[in-house]
Amino acid sequence: MNDSFKPTLATRVALFFSLAAGIGLNPLTVTWFFVSDRELSFLSAALILFVNIVFLLLGIALLVVRRKRAVFSVILFTGVLAIVTLTSLTASEIFLSALSKKGGFGKFQNRFFGKNPIVRAYEPTERLYLHPYYFFGLSRDPAIISQTSSTVLSYSPSLFRGASPESRGTRKLAFLVGGSAAFGSYSSSNETTLSGSLNTLQDEYLVVNAANPSWMSLQEFYRVAVELIDYQPELIIALDGYNDASNGYQRYARGDEELLNAPLFYSELLDIVTRTQKRESRLISITSRLHFPPFPRTLEFFNRLLPPLRLVRQSMAVPVDSPQIDRSALEKHAQQTAERYVKNLRLMRTITDSAESKFVVVFQPVLFQHANVSSEARSIFEFQKREDFLYYLDAFREYVLTSASDLNIVDASSIFDPTLKDGVPVEQLFVDPVHLTDAGFQKLAQELIPIILRL
Repeated sequence: MNDSFKPTLATRVALFFSLAAGIGLNPLTVTWFFVSDRELSFLSAALILFVNIVFLLLGIALLVVRRKRAVFSVILFTGVLAIVTLTSLTASEIFLSALSKKGGFGKFQNRFFGKNPIVRAYEPTERLYLHPYYFFGLSRDPAIISQTSSTVLSYSPSLFRGASPESRGTRKLAFLVGGSAAFGSYSSSNETTLSGSLNTLQDEYLVVNAANPSWMSLQEFYRVAVELIDYQPELIIALDGYNDASNGYQRYARGDEELLNAPLFYSELLDIVTRTQKRESRLISITSRLHFPPFPRTLEFFNRLLPPLRLVRQSMAVPVDSPQIDRSALEKHAQQTAERYVKNLRLMRTITDSAESKFVVVFQPVLFQHANVSSEARSIFEFQKREDFLYYLDAFREYVLTSASDLNIVDASSIFDPTLKDGVPVEQLFVDPVHLTDAGFQKLAQELIPIILRL
């Protein structure tokens, strides 16, 4: 019995189709070409991956195998392998998801592990929308605001979180500006943010939260100048510094030094506009269509297990060192970034002085800049992989505190150092290296109130 297998025209067509489907059919291309206006669900991504594997292995089998029985065996093996692979990944995801809900991955929250309802409530705020004055900001669409609102988080179309200026009553009016730390990302409610804690612990000022995730000092200046000063506030508080430093470091590492004062994500927006003008918009940010990667916890698990293999894109919030960075040039660039930051602060003070308002700058607490951080926390947040960035951050902070003494900047890191030295666990104060817990915000508010009331 002749068991040889000679490819026919139909077989060659099947071979071509299988390889083409195996290479081209994947969650990214399907999302981009067929579901461009909505995200791909986890189940859809899993099914596409299943078909992807089957077609790819089938095409390879038809290309190299020359016996009928072997072809049948390879097809059977391919199907079984695809099912086993998909089942294993799904089981891994379910297990890791259940483990994370029990806190099995440690005490710290992050994007994939330990995700709880509070963290999930902030996911909509990770998406920023174009704003006519501030480049980017939270959505002003009432429908999106309604979908975002919960017992944890709510804000108005005017981009005020919690209390509004109209509810001041007999209190003096104050505004808090800044990025996600000032906004109160990952706090359990509007009342447990810094502005909420300030309003609870004193009754002279009503502090309105006018911060916005990802904002830098330039955007804060725009908001003070274009909008907030019209309310005739008695006080403006700026809690910031980290986003300016982080953005400066990333631009230095990428060679975008001419965009030093540009907001976060400006480069991405510029790329979209440029490609659209060139009629290449379908090639833009393919991965942004797949907002949640398939098997995220499994990917992150292997990302942590095998550090050199980066399966998940590093968050922009905490940069990782780039190779071959010149420390002297790095320090010079950090000082240039700090000069821009201080210039923006002085512009805000000029505006508040002209309106006879008071102005307070709080250099936000950053876990990386604390001396009394446990070895466990240093390991979890991979301090050793960010030595260049920490050097940049320290140079930035030192320049700001020494060159802007006339601004009477409150260094919030100095507030938390004694507490950490006394043995208070880091996780009681910090959610991650740049965001505070409810207790952390309360501690900061308690220290700021005497400073504010003395003004």
